[in-house]
Amino acid sequence: MNLKKVLFVFTSIFVFTSINAQDSSFKEKKESILKDISKAEAEIKSLIELGFSRNTPVKFSSVTPLEPQPVKLSSTNVELKVLKEKIEKANWTQVVRNNETKITIDEDNFENFLETNNIEFNKAILSNVKYYNKKKSNLKVENKIKFNEIEFLIKTKQKRIKSFDITLFFKSQEYTDFKTNGKESSLDSLQIEDLQINNKTVSFLKKGNEENKSFKVYAIGKDGLYYKYTSRSSISKFTDNEITHFKALLLFFDVLKIKLKNDNFKTEKEFNDYINSNKPEEPILSGKEGKEKQIISNFDFAIQPEKLLFRIVEKQKTSEITISFSENTIEKAFIAKSSNNNYGLIDNDGKWVLKPTFNSLSKSKKLLGYYSTYNKTIWVSPDNTEINSYDFILKENSLIVNKWYKIDEYRSESGHGLFDAEKRKLILPVNRDTDIKNYGSYYIVKKHQENDKKLIALFDFEGTKIFDFENQDIELSINNVFNITKDNKAFLYKLDTLSKKTQLLTTRSYTSIDTPHYSTSRKKQDKYSLFKAYKSNGETADYLNIKGEIAIDGEKYSEISSSFDRFIVKKNNGIYSILDKHGKLIKELNATIIPKTEYSAYLLQVQDKRTKLYGYINKSGDLVIPFMYSTATRFVREKKESKAIALVSIKDKEGNRTNFTIDVDNNLVGEKEVLKRADYEEEEIDADIEN
Repeated sequence: MNLKKVLFVFTSIFVFTSINAQDSSFKEKKESILKDISKAEAEIKSLIELGFSRNTPVKFSSVTPLEPQPVKLSSTNVELKVLKEKIEKANWTQVVRNNETKITIDEDNFENFLETNNIEFNKAILSNVKYYNKKKSNLKVENKIKFNEIEFLIKTKQKRIKSFDITLFFKSQEYTDFKTNGKESSLDSLQIEDLQINNKTVSFLKKGNEENKSFKVYAIGKDGLYYKYTSRSSISKFTDNEITHFKALLLFFDVLKIKLKNDNFKTEKEFNDYINSNKPEEPILSGKEGKEKQIISNFDFAIQPEKLLFRIVEKQKTSEITISFSENTIEKAFIAKSSNNNYGLIDNDGKWVLKPTFNSLSKSKKLLGYYSTYNKTIWVSPDNTEINSYDFILKENSLIVNKWYKIDEYRSESGHGLFDAEKRKLILPVNRDTDIKNYGSYYIVKKHQENDKKLIALFDFEGTKIFDFENQDIELSINNVFNITKDNKAFLYKLDTLSKKTQLLTTRSYTSIDTPHYSTSRKKQDKYSLFKAYKSNGETADYLNIKGEIAIDGEKYSEISSSFDRFIVKKNNGIYSILDKHGKLIKELNATIIPKTEYSAYLLQVQDKRTKLYGYINKSGDLVIPFMYSTATRFVREKKESKAIALVSIKDKEGNRTNFTIDVDNNLVGEKEVLKRADYEEEEIDADIEN
């Protein structure tokens, strides 16, 4: 608390008391004044004891710290060689305008490096400019850098620059670091004393004023990382003169109380005159005392500091580096902008190769010599002697080209074609009714006809027509296999990529075939190696392999069911067999065995026709749990990590049923439940009614 403020508080107590009791006699107000003096004395004694005013620092318990986040401290020494390498890797571009060229350096590659190392550019000078015609320029362009943006506008009379130098001037901050755990005395140069590390709060005395060296404080945790503080505060300690003045005030108040009790003041005026004449004078601090006044600093952290780092911020130093930039390109035509804001192409000497008549012009990123504008593609030969213009837009790295057709004032629609950019040969003319999509290395082309009919063809990535336009659907599958559907019939064809010839794989008539998607992974392909081909009668189906061969003949079986990596099939004579995922026979089951549901936990529940009892077979078709149960479910897991169990039951001679669960080794799991025949039959009747 400022000394003037303290005196103002104490003296205003009496003024305030007299003002609020103007209608009463001074004698009646004495008791109230004496109480106010006692309060003031208590306040002064507290100030003398603390040594500073009561607006104490914010303690850690009163702040809400964030999750501790370590910070990366800037480096104290920056090697110019490292900085130069970072900047040399930066991208740069030049845009030619009618009478000037704009050079832009992309600072994204080194911006983080500058920030981490506390480096700041303040200006840059472009010099040593060389043109493509080998002429040199003596011009120098200086640019003050803001936010590390490096850009120059150069008067070049529409000439392109081949190389140039940039000299960058930058400032970097120098540091001196002190680490301490509070017990070391190496912080005298910081003018710090009485350092206290208490839980997550750090406090210390700092001598002098802000003219002394400033510093930053970081906590060092048990992990050796650095952390910033979450809050800070500071207050000043009283000087010896200020404490002496407070003690004089206490003596003054003692005398004042005695005089009030002895009725030395007959009127309010006498009381106020005595205060104004006899109160201790406020001490005037000398310049030396003000400079040496101690400050109590307080820092709160989100961690318990093991050590502290005091970083003294020293003077800045200015350095400079020169980097040479050179354009390395085989191109001889470049986009330029004219004075009327239209775009064209110029050569290295700034002469127009393509006159500036376009509102926009962009260079192909993949194909050398191609440029695009609205609804047009322009190709320029390597020597700039030949220029071809096409009335479509060339898409990047693709045979597909498109053009926009205006329907009315507000609507347009796109049409597509195929164009070989390397040979500059149109494969399929651009048409408003043609839609083309790229699938892997193939192009499916759809021509829209009247009555919503579509003619569909297939081209490969070289533009070779694989399937001609027909009223058909084409789906790509794995291994260059194509699923063709036309006239309600499905066919599989295989393409020989060398000869470009197709071979029909299927030998039967199918209405549809569930082929794998062309981007199916090898792992998934192995898991589901056979795919279903539906026959025209809609009742039976074959399972084919990727070669189109019939792996499971639907005409030989009355039932075929897929169960994970097994097939369960039933011959027309009623006998079941187990096949592997490729359709190969694993085992033909006994004529009395009937499989139920599907495999789970590598087991399949089966029933004996004669006894009606249930057991379980493994994936090899061997009986591993005998036929002994009246009912049996498939094995299930309640949780991913739990064991698989199945619910089974056994009936006694009286028809009573015992329910229990078993594991895959036919061991009892849990307790048994016995149901009387009447009870479970009633439950079964109720279930039938509900169903």
